[in-house]
Amino acid sequence: MKKELSLRNRLLKYLVGAKCHVSSGDLQKLTIQHTKHTARSAVRRLEELTEDGLLDVEYRGPHNHAFYKAKEGTAAPKTINPNHIQGTGYLPSYDELEARGTFA
Repeated sequence: MKKELSLRNRLLKYLVGAKCHVSSGDLQKLTIQHTKHTARSAVRRLEELTEDGLLDVEYRGPHNHAFYKAKEGTAAPKTINPNHIQGTGYLPSYDELEARGTFA
């Protein structure tokens, strides 16, 4: 049986690598595109991580859109293969997405 990194741990690992605030919408899109999970599952995991004190959340704009960032000192979860995700596909790193102009 192969070990799989949970959605919660993958989101945390991504945000630790990002080192900046990332919108909830962008995280939901990445979840849908690169995993078998739904956007709502991503939101639930982000809320859990915030409640556990691992993430900071900022609400911006007139519609209070959520932006998440890993708190200082939060360690990324360890995985045997850093590119392994549950289901199919490859979850690009923040640096790869930034190089593609995803956050421009």
